[in-house]
Amino acid sequence: MPRPPAPDDIRLRKTLDDDLPPPHWPEGFVMRGFEPADARPLHALLSE
Repeated sequence: MPRPPAPDDIRLRKTLDDDLPPPHWPEGFVMRGFEPADARPLHALLSE
């Protein structure tokens, strides 16, 4: 169950009439799910 909105929350909604276009990724980038081998490099990046 979501938390109730805080006084400074802003919530935006938009009705989508059509399908969304596929995302455009910059050359050399791909979308993929998190894998356990990502944990240490991600932790190091976020700890910088």
